Amino acid sequence: MAYSGVGMSLEDRLFSLLPQPLLGRLFLPLGLATFILAAWNVLLLIPAVPLLCVAFLCAVREGRAGQFFFVFLLANLAASLLSPGIVERDHLLALLGIDFAVLFGLLTLLVTACRLEPVIAAGSMKIVLPLFLGLLSSYFLYGWLAGNGLAASAAYLRLYLFPFLFFLLGLVVRPYNVTPILFAIFVAYGALLAFEYVAPQSFYQVTNMADYYSLKMGKLFTPETLAERNVRKFFNFELFPDIHAYRPLGALGHPISSSYLFLFFSLWFFCHRRRVLAALALVASLVFGVKGSVIALGLIVIFEILYRIRMRPRLFFAAMFTVVLGYLLLAYLVGFRVGNPHMVKVAGALFHIPENVLGGGLGFGGSMSRSLVEGPQFDDSVLAVGLSQLGLLGIILVYTFYLALIRRVALPFLEESTVRLAFFYCIALMANSVFQEEGFSPYALGLALFMLAYAVSARSPGAPMAGVVSDEARAG
Repeated sequence: MAYSGVGMSLEDRLFSLLPQPLLGRLFLPLGLATFILAAWNVLLLIPAVPLLCVAFLCAVREGRAGQFFFVFLLANLAASLLSPGIVERDHLLALLGIDFAVLFGLLTLLVTACRLEPVIAAGSMKIVLPLFLGLLSSYFLYGWLAGNGLAASAAYLRLYLFPFLFFLLGLVVRPYNVTPILFAIFVAYGALLAFEYVAPQSFYQVTNMADYYSLKMGKLFTPETLAERNVRKFFNFELFPDIHAYRPLGALGHPISSSYLFLFFSLWFFCHRRRVLAALALVASLVFGVKGSVIALGLIVIFEILYRIRMRPRLFFAAMFTVVLGYLLLAYLVGFRVGNPHMVKVAGALFHIPENVLGGGLGFGGSMSRSLVEGPQFDDSVLAVGLSQLGLLGIILVYTFYLALIRRVALPFLEESTVRLAFFYCIALMANSVFQEEGFSPYALGLALFMLAYAVSARSPGAPMAGVVSDEARAG
């Protein structure tokens, strides 16, 4: 098998030494076994993760890469069910990092086999991609060695890098149909959401969510106290101090991530002409009371209206930029006035730039960190966390890389509605990430970039890595 004129004989020889079809079929069972055994003893991840990575690469070559969604989207639920047997928070973070390790294995293969070359063929990407990967690698080591903790440093390497890994997954999965997989997970998670909304305490008991939250937050929760905690201000917004509503956690155990996941389902089903499913998924997304999902949807609608006016391309992108800038300014002014913590922390991170020009390394601040290193550290926003960890130039490079990637991939295909919708969603999430740490999460920007890559590779026969799997590979 060859790709884009690059000889793949060495890779073929390596994989010929493996029972490739068997390992490809065993990827899911191995993933399940890895979770169960590693929950019992975290040291078992040392031999299990490399084997799981090899099995995934075999699954990619066999046309079964879509199975990754079972490992990825069911990971939090599996960790919650297994949490009574886990005693250390870092142990939990290691379990939740299995999906990242698997996709990182894909990146390593593509880099060593020179298959990333078509992705960085454009002039800007030839420079920005190596800088992006080099920056994250350097700041990961810096944060770890500086005392931020391996778990915290790895968690933020995952945050910044995972969206790009999902972009690569979108390219190698195509042309295989992953809609049945996504539909199955949507039905399961929709049923669990209904269960939680009707009987939250019973849901927490069945899923061990109280144990999961106790471990994750470092504070003891019972099903009763967790249910009480999740009664929040309407849309968790300071402008509605007297209006309260139950805010479900979802099967992911996180309302914001769950809301973005269902919004992704809604957009995916809408693009695949399953309008009833799209409407149901949208309602499910709104049930979580997450401002970011509503704003992202609103920005998508505004961008689509601007596109349909049929203005010249430069004027269209200038109008998009104006809308995003207006949203950011308005959100900041209103949020800062009412004391929204996201806006306050963005202001603090900007104020402390002079004393933290280079950043404190990955894990220096952020909601997933418990860094004991002295100095001002921030969370609740990718911009604030990025300034804290990567410094001013570092976070600018991260945003530049993703904007350049999205622009290069999407612009030639904007006439295609699926590509355009995914493009608008990516831009909306990057705007949200200025004030929200979850904007860059795998369930938000990660799935958006997957959707974009999947859509582009479907419409461009010469798209990067579209033909990475063998012709005789089967769907899914």
